[in-house]
Amino acid sequence: YVSHEVNRRLESTDWNAESAEVYLADPDAYRTPERVSVRTLLIRTEDRSVKEAMLIASDLLLEAKREGADFAQLVSDNTEDEAARANGGLMVDVLRGQTVAPFETAAFALRERGELSQAVVSRFGVHLIQLVNYQASRQRTLDEAREQIIAELRPRRASQYREAIQSGARERKPAGFVEHTDALDGLMLQT
Repeated sequence: YVSHEVNRRLESTDWNAESAEVYLADPDAYRTPERVSVRTLLIRTEDRSVKEAMLIASDLLLEAKREGADFAQLVSDNTEDEAARANGGLMVDVLRGQTVAPFETAAFALRERGELSQAVVSRFGVHLIQLVNYQASRQRTLDEAREQIIAELRPRRASQYREAIQSGARERKPAGFVEHTDALDGLMLQT
């Protein structure tokens, strides 16, 4: 009965109105975050000084800026990051907070596709970064966010409907009725 009644209430819910109400209450929750896709080349500083790594990175940066240079190939041939070697240093849809601060600052400062950063020093070594794609933060429209909102709202509403049905059943019990609350709650949850 409970399951049937919850489903009936879910089917009769005006999801367009509910989603609009949720969206309008907190539209900033439906912003797409700023993100970048980059290629990165790493010169490690574990076995050399930062100065030596910077010299190597400077030479590679000059090579990368030459006409017709292929940065992905340059990364594959020169990076000291095994994962980057395999995919040309590609990092897709990086959000703020996902990388170390110096790398993040340099990556998010780039705006033009193909633009190269200066050498960036982090705790991992010296990085060269090339912008593949920049996507600014933007406000999603209600229509764009509607499916996400409904998907998040539906289980909450089902739980609220279930609790209301259980509460209503408890309020309508006849006089002298003895309720085994723990057993009833367990039964309600199973159904």
